[in-house]
Parts: sequence; structure tokens; C-alpha cells
Amino acid sequence: MPTAASSTWKRGFPLFTGIVFLLYSCSSKNGSGEEMKQMEESLMNSIQLINLSTQMALKGLVEKTQDPITMERSGIWFPKARQIVNLTRELYNYIDSIKKETGIRKNSIDSINTRLSVYKEDLLKLDPSIQLEFKHTIGSIKPIPENAKASLLIRLQNDIKIVENRMITYCDIRTSVVILYDDFTQIVIGQKQ
Repeated sequence: MPTAASSTWKRGFPLFTGIVFLLYSCSSKNGSGEEMKQMEESLMNSIQLINLSTQMALKGLVEKTQDPITMERSGIWFPKARQIVNLTRELYNYIDSIKKETGIRKNSIDSINTRLSVYKEDLLKLDPSIQLEFKHTIGSIKPIPENAKASLLIRLQNDIKIVENRMITYCDIRTSVVILYDDFTQIVIGQKQ
């Protein structure tokens, strides 16, 4: 069960990355130069670390599909995790293709925002508990403004990788086995023997 503090943190993290982006862009007179390159490099490093964490969670899910104790639950959550990965990969790769264009055009930004909207809807449709848990997190991914630069696209890629990681981790946690013992159960069992 998520705590209020973890929920607040989850909603605030994309805001945090936006603030970091803003500070970097304001530190340079024209929003470019060495500071922007450093920020883009930091975001790319962040994406690599997030991917590593996601791969570890997916590996845990795959292992749970082989474990007789968690096989049933992982049979439900592993396919959802694969859908999350596929949806994220599709949007991430599309954004990558736009970044490689010589200039980012308005119709490219409109297309990204349309795909982002569909991505959010598709993620929330996967499961009612996912919708409940991630509605605010997914909603915090903002559309790209018309005057976007490549660095904003990298930030968007970072944001969707963060969401992917959190959702894959959520699927992994949902397959875990929790054994609860309380004193009353032990007393009742003890009396029957």
C-alpha cells in the first residue's frame, strides 16, 4: 500500500526534473551552450540508470513466472509489464526519430503530443489498480511546447522512462508473496492442537 509521502514524491519527481531543466536553461543567456549539453548528458545518464533498474525488475518478474509460489500472480502482471515496456519503447523511439530531424517542426511536436496522450491513456487502461496508483504520475508528464528544443525531448524521454520504471516495479511488487502472521492466529492455532 503506497504511503502519502511516496505518492507525493512520485507526483513531484517529474516536476523536479522540470525545475532542474529550468535552472539549467536559465543559467545560460540563450538556453544553449555548455550548460545545456551538460544537462542533456545528465538526462541521458539518468535514462541509462533507469533502464538498468527496469531491466532488473523485469528479470525479477521473469523469475517469478517460473516460481510455483508466484507463478499465478506473475502470469497476470508480467504481460502487463511487457505491454508497458512495448508502449514506452514505441514512444521513446518515435521521439528519438524526431530528435534526429534537422529541425523540430510544429507538426512533429503535435504528433509527439498526440502520441503522448495515447500513451498515457493506454497505460491507464492496463489495470484498474494501475490507474488508481499512477493517474497523477502519468498526468504529470506534460505535452511539449511548440518551440521545443532537443533538450525538452530528452527530458520527455527521461520522464516516460521514469514512469515505465515505476510501473514495472509496481508489477513486480504485485507478484510478491506476503505472509502475514498475527498473534491472534497463532493463539487460535495453538489452542486447536
